[in-house]
Amino acid sequence: MKKSSALIAAAAILVLSSSALTWDDVVITDTRITPDDKFEMTWDSRVGYRYIIYYSDDLANWIREGVVDSGGATTTWQTPLSAVPDKRMFKVRVGKFDLNTCFIKRIPEIDYVWGSADPAVEGWPTVGQTVTWRAYVKSWASFDVFDVPYAWYIDGVKVEEGFMDLPSQVYTTIDMDWTWTFDRHKVKFHIDHTNDVDERFNQNNRLTVYTDAITVGFYVEQSVYDYFKQYQRDLDVGANSWDDWAQRHVKRWNQMFEDAVYGTDAPQGALDRIRLDEVHIVADGALPLAGGLPSNRPNANDRTIDLQWGFAATILNGSMYTNHTSATDNNPFYFEGSLMHELGHARYLLDTYGFNVHDNGSGNTVAIREDGNLIVGTAYMPFIAWDALHYTDQGGLMSGGYTFLSRYDAMCMNLIAGHRAWKGNYNSPQNIAVFRNDLPDENRLTVKDAGGLVLPFADLKIYESESGSGWYAKSYDDTPDMELTTDAVGRVFLGRCPFDSDGTIEHGYGRANGVIIIRVEHGGKVGYGFLESTGFNMHYWRGNTTMG
Repeated sequence: MKKSSALIAAAAILVLSSSALTWDDVVITDTRITPDDKFEMTWDSRVGYRYIIYYSDDLANWIREGVVDSGGATTTWQTPLSAVPDKRMFKVRVGKFDLNTCFIKRIPEIDYVWGSADPAVEGWPTVGQTVTWRAYVKSWASFDVFDVPYAWYIDGVKVEEGFMDLPSQVYTTIDMDWTWTFDRHKVKFHIDHTNDVDERFNQNNRLTVYTDAITVGFYVEQSVYDYFKQYQRDLDVGANSWDDWAQRHVKRWNQMFEDAVYGTDAPQGALDRIRLDEVHIVADGALPLAGGLPSNRPNANDRTIDLQWGFAATILNGSMYTNHTSATDNNPFYFEGSLMHELGHARYLLDTYGFNVHDNGSGNTVAIREDGNLIVGTAYMPFIAWDALHYTDQGGLMSGGYTFLSRYDAMCMNLIAGHRAWKGNYNSPQNIAVFRNDLPDENRLTVKDAGGLVLPFADLKIYESESGSGWYAKSYDDTPDMELTTDAVGRVFLGRCPFDSDGTIEHGYGRANGVIIIRVEHGGKVGYGFLESTGFNMHYWRGNTTMG
């Protein structure tokens, strides 16, 4: 910095400025003592900005003296000369604030078609139609901001730019027209793309969305929105609002989809992408708007989106969001993995943890016996951990592994890739887990020992799960439902559905019958194992619809 050309000798005041107008220290163009004994400074300014005056006695420690809003192209500030003598040096800075690109909506809004015969086409724009991408932007300044530069990009190429005014702390929109195609493109909006504004946070200025993404809408009560605005910055990850928190989840979700690559089952991962299409800030206590639960079903009348979730003010009553500083996946204020799990249900996925089998050791779940004794907790059926006898091998998003999709999750998602919502966009829709009964017409099981040798002419007993109490309840009695013998190469044929005599897989409250227990006896030795319907489903989706 250098001395201003103006020097008020009577008060021995130095006015410091930079050599050019920037968004940091600004150029002082004039200083003087007014006829009414006031010290006055004038500087070049921009309409709509707030300026902070600092003083120092030693050029090292600067203390805030006052604040003044822009007076237009130039701004003047005064203070009584009597207040000046001990304040020897002055400088002026633009008050820092934050610009925030919050979400991008596509116009026109189109309702999904309930029970559509072609949800990959119905509910979408038509090819060649002009659509509008609308960016929702906020300035968190306590004053209106003017002439802020912005730009739109398609697939990384800048296609539009201009300037926009941003009223204080409200959503302001800016549009870009585009010709609709079902091909995937990336649309990016960047506020202050020229980096003119010296902000508190820059990471939340730009947002990229996928043109063909299915959409999520969030309904958030005012206290929740305000709470996140107050504390998100404490995570020190460049976030400054509830919108930033929401977009962090959408970004993670899309990355999970991209990473869910499983050989020929999902060679390109999960094909869909998600876009946050709308944020509705409502009064505390307003949710739900049309019946149901405030979280699962905040607005049952909203069919413009494919997924929805609500955030009622009551969620602030507990400790869920009280950790404001840990940017870790086990802190919901940073990453709420359970949110994406619940929205997985809204898309139609089932809880794969419902295939786990637990018993408290009393035979309350598995009442099968050998030589009159319960097999639970013995070498026949040892506990894996605590009360667990069997964990699904499809652990992932829908089994509590919130950071990745399992093979099963990805394959289920790809069955409806590119589809609008079908029979509900909330948790849970009427088509939840409709895929669970995709089973080959016939299923062949090969039985081997622990060393991988097939077991010819082995005797099998199959135990189906009956009803119980609670979610995904299972109950295995001591009477086998099927008895079979393997052939000379260790094979048996189980039919289409060895899980229930009525041929259906159930997976909900009171009953989850998608796991059978198989007892194998061969050469005087006995062993037990679990077999899930998930494996049957995946064989079916691989094209093995006749024989699994």
